[in-house]
Formats: sequence, C-alpha cells, structure tokens
Amino acid sequence: NATLNEVNQTFTLLQNIEVLAVGTQLTKKEGAQETANITLAVDPDQAQRIMLAESEGEMKVTLRSSEDEQIVNNRKIDMNWLGAQY
Repeated sequence: NATLNEVNQTFTLLQNIEVLAVGTQLTKKEGAQETANITLAVDPDQAQRIMLAESEGEMKVTLRSSEDEQIVNNRKIDMNWLGAQY
C-alpha cells in the first residue's frame, strides 16, 4: 500500500540494452529459492541507474524484438493515469 506521499508508478529506465544471458540460479542455503538472473551489457552510468532503481523499488524486465529499436516515450505512469485512459 502506498502512503499519502508515495505513489506506485512505472517508467522505462533503459532501452535498447543488449541481453548477454538469462537463467536461473539455485542457492545452496537452507530454504533455497530459485532466482531469475539476467546479464545486461551496460555502461557505468546505466549500471548506477539500475542499482539505484533496484535499491528503491521493484524492477521488471521487458524484452522486445531485437529488430525493434524504436525509442518509446519515457513518461511515468501511475494508477491515476491508467484509470483516466478508460
């Protein structure tokens, strides 16, 4: 649940990033959990953006066709915006 000062939102952090590997890893600890891993080819600035976003919220990865290089609008979208569309 979001507080009065906090609104859940989504936005595109990076685009046209090469995916080097995708896989899962099992930890050897008790109560082991399978975790998804993705390895991206990013520069140091992009890596900092990813680390900050990961530390402040929940991240999801969306894969697009390797032929689709169009840059999309990077506006922030929240539930108010989504509700206004319908």
